[in-house]
Amino acid sequence: VSASQSGMHGYTNAASVATTVSAVRTADALSFTFKCAEPKMHLASTAYLKQGDMNCWRDNTVEIILNPNGDRKTFFHYILTSANVLAGSRSVNGSGLPPDWKNYLEGVKTSAEEDAVGWTGTITIPRKLLGEVRDSFQINFCRHRVLTDGTVESIVWSPYVHNFHDVERFGTIVFDRPLTDRQQ
Repeated sequence: VSASQSGMHGYTNAASVATTVSAVRTADALSFTFKCAEPKMHLASTAYLKQGDMNCWRDNTVEIILNPNGDRKTFFHYILTSANVLAGSRSVNGSGLPPDWKNYLEGVKTSAEEDAVGWTGTITIPRKLLGEVRDSFQINFCRHRVLTDGTVESIVWSPYVHNFHDVERFGTIVFDRPLTDRQQ
């Protein structure tokens, strides 16, 4: 998966930096790794340092918004900052955060590591948090490139009309090997 579009409210331009995403499904989890090129890593915004703070999207982040049961109504939203701060929620028909939204972080594992060319962020989500997970389902991958020099860039895999939560406009991820009965 390669995210190559950026922009807000459906306007798209070529992204100024590369972002790639890989996905792995096991019997117990879904794992997503973002490789984010960043020539100005020393300027990455990391103002939001509280785990679970949904406002952390205003920092240098990657996001996964997934609809694993394929109903195009229920989605899970995970945000990871380059400082390894995680936030997550579940929404039905864009209803926002339910009272128990913090439960969607339980058991989620993350890492965020800088290297010579940018940073890599990994989010591993236990399947038990997601309910039904199909072999293919709707998903969107996003990156907010926010630097302290005023640079702000939103990069998305699936272009949208209103916002990143446009589940009707998500792309579809297809896992090439179904889990066997023994793996499930």
